Amino acid sequence: MRNHHIHHVLTAFLVAIIAGGVFLVMHRAAAQTAATEPRLFITWRADTYAPAYFSGKLMPTGNSVVNASVGLFDDGRFVDLSMRQIYWYLNGEFAAGGVGLQRIYFRTPSRPGDVVALRAQLPDYRGKVILKTISVPVVFPEAVIEAPAPIGKITGDSFLFFARPFFFNVKRFSDLVISWQINGQPPEFTTEPETLALDLTKTSSGATVGVALDMATPNRLFESGRKELFFVVE
Repeated sequence: MRNHHIHHVLTAFLVAIIAGGVFLVMHRAAAQTAATEPRLFITWRADTYAPAYFSGKLMPTGNSVVNASVGLFDDGRFVDLSMRQIYWYLNGEFAAGGVGLQRIYFRTPSRPGDVVALRAQLPDYRGKVILKTISVPVVFPEAVIEAPAPIGKITGDSFLFFARPFFFNVKRFSDLVISWQINGQPPEFTTEPETLALDLTKTSSGATVGVALDMATPNRLFESGRKELFFVVE
C-alpha cells in the first residue's frame, strides 16, 4: 500500500510538471504571436497655444484643429504605408480615405467636455483589416497665474505675477484679451498684459490679497478661462 501511495504521488507530481511545461510553452507562443502581430499607432497634436517652455501635449479645446497621423509596426520594423489604402473615422463616421493618407486634419466639436473617437483603418493588410481607435479629449482652455510664491506668501515692496495661457485657439499671446484684478478691482497701473506688478508698500503684514486673471479669445463664446489665487503678505 505504501508503494502504491508513493506511485500515485509521483504520478501526480509528474503530471503537474508536464502541465506546467505545456502552459509555459503555450504562454510563450502566445506572447511571440502577440509580439509579431501588426500594430497601428496614432499620434496627434492640437493647433492650440501654450507657453514656449511647455513640453507636454498640446490639447484641443472647442473648434480646435487637430493634426493626426498613423503608422504601422510589424515584424520589428515600421512599415511603409505610402501605397496602402487608409481610412479615417471620427466618432464612427467616415471622415477621409485614400492611398497613403497617413495624416489628416480635423476640427473638434465647438464645446469643451466632449471626446472625439478617432479611428484609423487599413482595410487590407496581408488579407486582414487592421485598425486602431483612440480618444481625443476636448478640454477647457486654462488661464494660469505664475507666481514665485509656492506657499502662498508674498513679501517685499512689490511682487510680479505672470499670465500663462494654455490651449486657446490663438497663434500668439497678443491675440488674447487679458485682464487682471486685485481684490476684485482692476489694477491702477499695468505695463504689459502678460505681467502684473503688485504694489505692497501700502499693504499691511498679514493681509490677504486676491489676484484674479481672466483670459478670452475674441469672438469665441466658450473660449475663456479664469484663475484666482490668494496670498498672505509677510
